[in-house]
Amino acid sequence: MGRRCPTCGANVPEGTGICPDCGMEISVGQPAEITQAPPVTMEQPTPQPAPVEGVPSPSPAGVARLLLKRAGILTGDEFPVGKKVVIGRFHEETGPVDIDLSNLHESVYVSRRHAEIYQDASGQWFVKDLGSTCGTYLCPSNTGQFQKLPAHQPVPIKDGDEVAFGNARFLFRTQG
Repeated sequence: MGRRCPTCGANVPEGTGICPDCGMEISVGQPAEITQAPPVTMEQPTPQPAPVEGVPSPSPAGVARLLLKRAGILTGDEFPVGKKVVIGRFHEETGPVDIDLSNLHESVYVSRRHAEIYQDASGQWFVKDLGSTCGTYLCPSNTGQFQKLPAHQPVPIKDGDEVAFGNARFLFRTQG
């Protein structure tokens, strides 16, 4: 009996830790039938979402990084995140993006204008899916469970959280 990949829905053989179709890491102990996490419920989006309680002190303006992970291991590839960046793939019709993932083998699952990461005036960081085809997922460091983000709604992100654009996984760092 196989399992379903939570990212792409492909059948994954029991005991396999990586989806053969999209490369997403899957815990070996996950149940046989994986159901999609309940959608993140958000209030109506506001231009400047309120800071989240319990978040460590804000990082200096525009100081963050995305650290690429494959098979649950940091690869050493690092992408600097400015105060406001668009993540995606360059295409001659849509032009350049701030963080271009075109050269990653996971890029087939990354939209041209996939997501945005930005820091508001209070110093809080947010990630927002821009209506991507394969979705943006957030795994808060305290839960260990990815949740698909609703399109066009900013969601707080903090140091140590994981974020996936399609199946391209990153550790979000604002410190050290």
